Amino acid sequence: MDPVRRAGGWERDRVVNPLVKKVDVARVVAAARGTTLQRQVPSLSRREAVAELSRVPGLGAARAGRLYDELGICTLTELHHALEEGRMADVRGIGTGIEARLKDALDRLLDDSAHLSIAEAEFHVNRLLAHMRQAPGVRSVEPAGTFRRRCDVIDNLVLLAVSARPAAVMRHFCAYADAVTATQLDASRGALTLQCGLRVELRVVPGRCHGASLHHVTGSEAYEAEIRALGLKLGVRISDYGVFLLETGKAGARRVGGQKEEDVFTALGLPWIPPELRENRGEIEAARAGHLPRLVAAEEIRGDLRLRTRWGTGTATTEEMIRGCRAARYAYCAIADALGSAAPRGLGSRSLREQAEEIAALRRKYAALHILHGAEVAILPDGSLELDDDDGAVLDLVIAAVHTRARTSRVRATERLLHAIEDPRLDILAWPTGRLIRERDAVDADFDVVFQAAARRGVAVELAADPERLDPPAPLLRQAANAGVLIAVSTAAATPAQLDVMRFGVDQARRGWLEAGNVLNTRSWPELLHWLRRREHR
Repeated sequence: MDPVRRAGGWERDRVVNPLVKKVDVARVVAAARGTTLQRQVPSLSRREAVAELSRVPGLGAARAGRLYDELGICTLTELHHALEEGRMADVRGIGTGIEARLKDALDRLLDDSAHLSIAEAEFHVNRLLAHMRQAPGVRSVEPAGTFRRRCDVIDNLVLLAVSARPAAVMRHFCAYADAVTATQLDASRGALTLQCGLRVELRVVPGRCHGASLHHVTGSEAYEAEIRALGLKLGVRISDYGVFLLETGKAGARRVGGQKEEDVFTALGLPWIPPELRENRGEIEAARAGHLPRLVAAEEIRGDLRLRTRWGTGTATTEEMIRGCRAARYAYCAIADALGSAAPRGLGSRSLREQAEEIAALRRKYAALHILHGAEVAILPDGSLELDDDDGAVLDLVIAAVHTRARTSRVRATERLLHAIEDPRLDILAWPTGRLIRERDAVDADFDVVFQAAARRGVAVELAADPERLDPPAPLLRQAANAGVLIAVSTAAATPAQLDVMRFGVDQARRGWLEAGNVLNTRSWPELLHWLRRREHR
């Protein structure tokens, strides 16, 4: 018999036979393979090491503990070296597939190049704008590039300043306190690298070029190239210097605009294309045909359908969250803590009923705000919901998400979501792709089929406004809306201050071509109540 298989038998004995104690399975397997398991001297305590290693998506506390016990690995750098040297192969529970996924996830965590969430980038943008508005001779300064398009991930910032004194503005830019490097590229362009690793470029232009330059540096490159090509077909040259009419039989071109960004669209006979759509994904054709969507706006959101409290993983009381919604001038909200054992600090049946009593009292106190009692429940590996009928009867709103064992085949991932959607108690499918920006890739599922099923069953899909999630991504949002699925933009806020991340969700909804009619929580309270009552007809 293969000695490695015999080692597996030792492992089974260790579990089922109480007389077999402290068998070092990893060393048995290593010996069978003719290798030696080297354990380095730990630099951290076991608890500290497990906390550090668990930052790697897919590793988990159990595997992190084995890495500490068997190899003495404590830090992400040590984990990286172990993966590179092939020392992980002899550790229980880490096969070739898991090893490859860990390496990919770790590479992203250790990537020195800055890839910030939109919220992190906004922090730096606000500081940079405050600094640049103090520059001598500056008339205006604003962000462009991926930040203006409100992309999920920002890998560089572009600022555009208007001034007749570019040299003075550039000197002020290069003196920014948070910069580790500063380079003046030419008379009107400079670049910084911030301490976080983010690259920032500044362009200084005269007022008459402002609109054309803003359009140019907003991008994307594919969109900009298509706009220029369209211009040439129509006898118009679009550049960052302005808009020029190409006259037949003449060598030059006559300037017809560029001070305002609208000049670009007017010259091409197009309506204004919002920056969030400028990705060359059909928006130019839609504009030419007069079919651009009227994108949803932040002021059209009438409530937040997923809030957390101290009953679960939140840090604020239920009343504090309700006051925050009232301050936001919402018409309604949903308190929806996690329920069940599959979620960290999930509520049990008893605490769920105690929470229901508290919400009933708060409804009387805050009568002007309609308060729903919801819960987030786990979609189990077989696709069923971790929700018994008695608990479900207490709830006004059921939100379900995959919490564990998300990494599986495309077929199984799709079947799992489809099974959950068929449950008549489900209202909103949350985190459909399970992605965490820069940390965890989206689940591979057939979302065409999933969205068609959700539309047929009247199940909405949640757009997580958390800037670290923004799940689903913009292309899938458009796909869902085209299938007839309603989108609920929710924050999962744990404090009243976190209610403000709703704006990032709205940005993502706009990037997904969503109109107010595609968004569940733009509906009035009577309309939302009518939608909730659809359960009776399923």
